[in-house]
Amino acid sequence: MEPKFWRLTVSRRLVLKGGKEVGALIDDLLASRIDRVELRMTLVSLSELAGEVMRKMQPQTEARDIRWKVATSLPSVCDDRSMPWAASWC
Repeated sequence: MEPKFWRLTVSRRLVLKGGKEVGALIDDLLASRIDRVELRMTLVSLSELAGEVMRKMQPQTEARDIRWKVATSLPSVCDDRSMPWAASWC
């Protein structure tokens, strides 16, 4: 095997291994945060949340032809706004 190719292969393996280790560390940190922080659930209108997302996206989308289609009567959910993935149906 050519030395340069071997070095690139070894370097690639080290980067991939390091990436997996960092990913595992981040997952552990997030899990520990979930265990220690009490969720503060509030009622959130998904219609209002969709409008908020569209307003925040406006600077990045104003030069593009985008037609947003959002249902007029989306349900509300219980949500901790600091952890949006924690939403649940009320």
